Formats: sequence, structure tokens, C-alpha cells
Amino acid sequence: MNSKRFLALALCLLLMAALLPTGSQMAHAATADECPSGGEHNWVVYENPPTCTNPGMREYQCTKCFASRDTQIIPALGHTPVTFPGQEATCTEAGLSNGVKCSVCGEVLSAQQTIPALGHSYQNGVCVRCGAKDPSIIPAPTAVPVTPAPTAVPVTPAPTAVPVTPAPTAVPVTPAPATAVPVTPAPATAVPVT
Repeated sequence: MNSKRFLALALCLLLMAALLPTGSQMAHAATADECPSGGEHNWVVYENPPTCTNPGMREYQCTKCFASRDTQIIPALGHTPVTFPGQEATCTEAGLSNGVKCSVCGEVLSAQQTIPALGHSYQNGVCVRCGAKDPSIIPAPTAVPVTPAPTAVPVTPAPTAVPVTPAPTAVPVTPAPATAVPVTPAPATAVPVT
């Protein structure tokens, strides 16, 4: 009974294989002028551009049946290196080395490295790189010349100021108001006429 099942299964597989199109038949159908969806293919170019590190792809695809043809792989572009300048170390401050990055995508290809501070290099009490004085050298004291005290100069007293009395000022005199004296008339006397 197992052999009958095996035989039936084998026949089914053979029948299915005969009815399915082969890979070359499928490729022919996809590139033929006639679209399985009816009419001619409507080819459109699809492109995925390459980047610095990833390849791109270009292919034609039918908008009706989604068949594709002429698939091309576009190689990755590779980085375009450009150097960005560092900074020199000084006696007291650290510096940076030059770095390299891609001018297209900005990826850092070679990172800047820290350069430690150089420290002072003293010769005859002065740093040969920056001119700083060596703090460990204490200069010998120098003699300060003594200048004699100045001699006293007699001071003549300043003349004293004589107070000035101001001249008297004229006071304007205003006449007293005239008072009216009552005049009484004398009694009239009769003079005889001759």
C-alpha cells in the first residue's frame, strides 16, 4: 500500500512539473513585447543611485505586469577624501592632528588625534618656544641707589590780605510828602471909600 501512495505522489509531481513553465519560458514572457496583462509592456526606468559605500541599481519594469528587464548594478562611488586641518600644540595647550573626511557624505575617514601640550623648554631662564620666564629662577636682588633727602627750602609767608571795606552806597532820599496846611481866610474889613 505504501508503494501505491508513492507512485501516486510521483505521478502528481510529474504532471505539475509538465504544466508549469520553465525558467527560460518565464524570462521570455517577461521580455516579450506583449504584456501578459494585455497589450504591450509599459516600461519605466527605476533607478536607485549608488552612494559612497553602497552600489546602486537601474532596471526597466512594466507598470502593468511588473516584469523587469535590463537590470544593471551600478558600482559604489567610493569616498572622496579631503583633509581638514588640525591645530598645533603649544607649551601649555594640547593640539589636534589633521583629519580626513569624505567631501560627499561627510564620513570621517581618519579622525583627528589629540597632541599633548609640549611643555616649556627653558634655556638661560627663558622658554625657547614661547618666551615665558622660568619661574624656578629667582633673580638676584639689585642694589637700589639711595638718594639724599631734599634740603629744606625756607618758606616765605604769603602776604596777608587786607580786608577791603566797601564804599558806602548813596541812599536815595525821597522828599516827604507835602502836607496841606489849612488856610483860613482873614475876616474881611470894610474900607471906607472917599
